[in-house]
Amino acid sequence: MKMKLIKLFFLIFAIVICSCKDTLDKSPDGRIDLEDIFSDSDRVGALLNSCYGYLPGKSLYYQGWTNYPTATSDESWSYAAEEALSNYYNNAVTDVNHPFLNGSMANMQRYWSNYFAQIRLCTQFLAGIDNALVVEPALRRRWKAEVYVLRAFYLSELLKWYGGVPLNNLDLYALDHDYSKAVRNTPWEVAEAIEADCREAIKASNTDFPFRNQFVANQTSHTAGEELRVNKALAWALMSKMYLFAASDLHSNGVAKEERIQRWKKAYDVNKEAIIALEGNGFALFTTHTRSIYNSFGKAAAFHQINSSYDAPGVDKETIWQNNSNPIRSWDLNGPPGISPNAAMYTAYWPTQELVDAFEVVEYNGNNIVKAEPLLDLANPYVNGQSGHLRPNLNPAAVAIGYNDSNPYAAQRDPRLYATVLRNGDKVSWYGENDFEIESRVGGKHEIVFGGSSYKNTKTGYYARKFWTPGASDRNQTKDPAWKYFRLAELKLNFAETATEYALAKGGDLTLQNEAAGQINQIRARVGMPGLSSAVVNDENSLRLYLRNERKVELAFEECRFFDVRRWSKPEGDLSATDMYLSGMEVIKDDSDNLTFKRIHINKKNSGPTRNGGWQNKYLFLPISREDVTLMQNQTGQNWQNPGWN
Repeated sequence: MKMKLIKLFFLIFAIVICSCKDTLDKSPDGRIDLEDIFSDSDRVGALLNSCYGYLPGKSLYYQGWTNYPTATSDESWSYAAEEALSNYYNNAVTDVNHPFLNGSMANMQRYWSNYFAQIRLCTQFLAGIDNALVVEPALRRRWKAEVYVLRAFYLSELLKWYGGVPLNNLDLYALDHDYSKAVRNTPWEVAEAIEADCREAIKASNTDFPFRNQFVANQTSHTAGEELRVNKALAWALMSKMYLFAASDLHSNGVAKEERIQRWKKAYDVNKEAIIALEGNGFALFTTHTRSIYNSFGKAAAFHQINSSYDAPGVDKETIWQNNSNPIRSWDLNGPPGISPNAAMYTAYWPTQELVDAFEVVEYNGNNIVKAEPLLDLANPYVNGQSGHLRPNLNPAAVAIGYNDSNPYAAQRDPRLYATVLRNGDKVSWYGENDFEIESRVGGKHEIVFGGSSYKNTKTGYYARKFWTPGASDRNQTKDPAWKYFRLAELKLNFAETATEYALAKGGDLTLQNEAAGQINQIRARVGMPGLSSAVVNDENSLRLYLRNERKVELAFEECRFFDVRRWSKPEGDLSATDMYLSGMEVIKDDSDNLTFKRIHINKKNSGPTRNGGWQNKYLFLPISREDVTLMQNQTGQNWQNPGWN
C-alpha cells in the first residue's frame, strides 16, 4: 500500500513538473530521474520553477469571474448565487460538488491533493539542493530559502482551508515514509512546521534572500518581473499569520487555560518579532498619495491608492508580496451596469449593508475628524439578529453626532467607506469626467433589483469600488493592480489581535492592550480617523470588538473576512450570526426628488434565512475530495473527512 501511494505522488510530480510558470525557465521532462535533474543547473532551476506551480490566482480569478471568499462571506452577495454558487447559498453542497473545488479556473481544483503535490515537490528540492550542481553558490542559497517559504505557504493554505493536516511527525513527506501510519496533526503543530521552514529561510542573508522583490515598471504578464517571487518578508508574514490562526478559537478552544495563554503568548511574540523585522527593513504603511487622480478621495486617498495601484517599492513600502498575473479590470467585471458598451455581462459581487454598517460615523471640525463612533452596538449589532438584520441596534453615540437611519447617507462616515463602496448618489471618474453619478435607487440607471437572476444590477443597493483605479474605463482600460497577498496593514492588525487575545487570556493586561491599540491607531491615522478612546483600550472585551470591526473595514474584499469569522468560531459553532442574514438598502425617489431609505433583506426575503446555506457548522472547513478521502482511508483505516461532509 505504501508503494502505491508513493507511485501516485511521483505521477503527480511528473504532471506538475511539466506545467511551469513563465517567470522562470521551462521545466524538464517529468519522467527523468531526480539524480539527472540535480546534476544539471538549468534543470535545478526548472525544478524550482515547478515549486511555484500552484500559487492561487485570487482576486476575481474564481469560477465565473467573481471572488468566492468575498461572495460567500457577509461582505457581499454575488450574481453567482444563481449560477456557480447556487448550491452553496442553498446548502446543497457536498464533498463532490463543492464549488470551491470543482471550478475550471486554475486556482479552484482539489486544494488538498494539489497543495500536497507542491509540498512534495518542495521537499524533493530541499532534499537534493545541497549537493546539486548550481553555477553560483549565492543562487543555491536563494533557491533553498525560496523553497522553504513556498512549502510553508502551501502548508498555510491547507491550514486555512482544512485545519489540521498530516505532517508525518514533522518529517515532511520523506520518500521512505510509511503512509499507512499517517496521522492528522493539529493546526498548532502545522503552525510550528510553518515556523520551522520560515526560520530556515530567514537564516539566509539579506543579500542572498532579500526582503523585497525586484520591481518591474511594466506590470503585464510574461514580464521578467519578480512580483511573484517569494521573499524574506513573506516568511515573516506566513509564520506570524498562521500562529494567529492556530491560536484562535476554531483551533485552540478546547485546550487547557494555561496552554491557551502560552499559545497566545507565542502568537504575540512571533507577530511582534515580524513587525519589528519588517519595519526595520524599510516596510511602512503607505500614508501619502502620490497621484493626482486620488485627490478627490481626501483623507482616503492613500488608502485607495495602495489598493488600486501598482507602485515601485520606493513609493509603496507597504506591499509584502503580490501576484504578477495579468490583472482583472474592475470597471469592466465589477462595475455598475450600462456604463460601458464593452462591459462584461455581469458584476462580480455587490457589497452588503452589513459591510456598510461597519464603517464608523464621524464628526468633523474643519478638515479634522474629531469624533468617531461605531454605527451599531458592536456586541449586538441587530435587534433580534437571529431572525434578521432589518432593525439595526444603533449606537446612541453615533446618533448623537448626526446619524439618522431615515437618511443614512447624510452623516459623514469613515473615509474608507467612500473608497470601498459605491452608494446611490456617489460620483466616479469616467471617460476623464468626475461627475458620473451612481443611481442604484429604484428606477435609476443602475437600479437595485429583487428576485430572479441578476448579472449586472445590484441586489444590495451598492457596488464595489475598492480596486477600481479612478478614471479607468473602456476608453482608458487601466487594469487593477496585482493582487496583494500580504500588505503591512494586515500584519499590524494580526499583531494587534494577538496582543488583545493574549491580554484576554490573562484576564487583562494594559501594556498589551495599549500595544494593540497603537497598531490599530496607526492604520486609522492613515485616513484621519482618531485613535481608540482610553475607555475602549482599557476594556479588553471592547478592544476585541473594535479590532474585529477594524479588520472588516480595512481588509474588505481581501479574502480575510471569510477566514476571520471562521477562526473566531468554536469548533461546534456556526456562522449564523454573520452569514445567515444579508441585507441591502432600497432607495426610492419620489416625484419631488425626495429620497426614502429602507433596509431590506436580499431579494426582499422576509421569512427564513437570506442564505439557506453557507453558514452551518460544516462550512467552517472545506471538505476533502472523496477520492482523496478514500485513498487516505485505504492507507490508514481512518476517516479523514472534515466534520459534516461525510
